[in-house]
Amino acid sequence: MAAKSRSATSARAKKTNPSVSRTGFAEGTSNGKLMNVGFIGLGHMGAGMAANVLKAGHRVTVFNRTPAKAEALIAQGATLATTIAEASHGDAVVTMLANDEAVEDVVLRRDGVIANLPSGGLHVSSSTISVALSERLTDAHTRKIVSDLWPRRYSVDPMWRRQARPALPRLWGRKTFA
Repeated sequence: MAAKSRSATSARAKKTNPSVSRTGFAEGTSNGKLMNVGFIGLGHMGAGMAANVLKAGHRVTVFNRTPAKAEALIAQGATLATTIAEASHGDAVVTMLANDEAVEDVVLRRDGVIANLPSGGLHVSSSTISVALSERLTDAHTRKIVSDLWPRRYSVDPMWRRQARPALPRLWGRKTFA
């Protein structure tokens, strides 16, 4: 009985405000906040994921080596980024790339994802990559987070290591930090 009344309420909410989901929040979000999401890599999977985020009402910026692959998403309301940096300035950036080499180039380059992701930004790597690259990405993101938290400290400073090292495992739920 409760399920029926909940779905009836959802149906009424959708009729009065089509952007409201059955949870009562803005469509596609858990808290009603619209996000700025970048997508890098618009093959079958990347384009499909970006289209779903657009349908949920979020602002999407797309980048692909071949700009023509972005045309369908632009027609749906996405913004075309001309550089990786432009696609990486939002709340989150999703990379859906072919292999380790492509991910490493896009994420770790001087003007790549990590260099341009704002403090507090999220990088979601949806590519199939090796464990070794996954660990390098984790280390690079960790260094970025640490530099955002303690921007005036240098990694060669012994005092910094003593102060920061105990706090870092708590950030990621690990017992040790290598």
